Amino acid sequence: MKKIIIFALASLLIFSGFAQTTTKKKRKSRTKTKTTTTVKSKKKLKKVSDKKEIKVAEAKPAAPVAPVIPPNKPYITFEQPTRDFGDIVQGEKVSHTFKFQNAGTQPLIISNVQTTCGCTVPEWPKEPIPPGNTGLISATFNSANKSGIQQKVITIYSNAANDQATVKILANVLPPKKTEMPANGTAPTVVSPTE
Repeated sequence: MKKIIIFALASLLIFSGFAQTTTKKKRKSRTKTKTTTTVKSKKKLKKVSDKKEIKVAEAKPAAPVAPVIPPNKPYITFEQPTRDFGDIVQGEKVSHTFKFQNAGTQPLIISNVQTTCGCTVPEWPKEPIPPGNTGLISATFNSANKSGIQQKVITIYSNAANDQATVKILANVLPPKKTEMPANGTAPTVVSPTE
């Protein structure tokens, strides 16, 4: 009886060892297949992405979209909606005149023009602007007590389809120039803030 039990255990161990070896071989072959498939897939993906890049490089830029102007309404458009003055010195006043057109079919009436701060003073036409005609909105920015990058928004209120149009003034306000007095009594020199 002992011999039968020992024989059964030995057979069981041999069979289970054989089963594990077969499973490992199958897993290895599956892994190889997956790896090969993955490598092929990556090559295909690379080729597809290369083609997409070529298509993007050959694509023509989209044409600018013209605004949709409702019928029987005025519509305000600006030649240059943003004016960047670049670097200016603190205390300097800069002005710009924004040219606009009534692109609508009815007279344009500007009721008010407001700025983001009291440092910008706007001027605008008080009379109606006929369809197709142009007008001017002037703004002066006073950089006193300002520093760094400044963006001032000017909002134009009107009877236009785009009843709250905006224009912007940009500037980088630098510290004021310093005057240095030499100790020897000669003329003072002006030192620029960028030096």
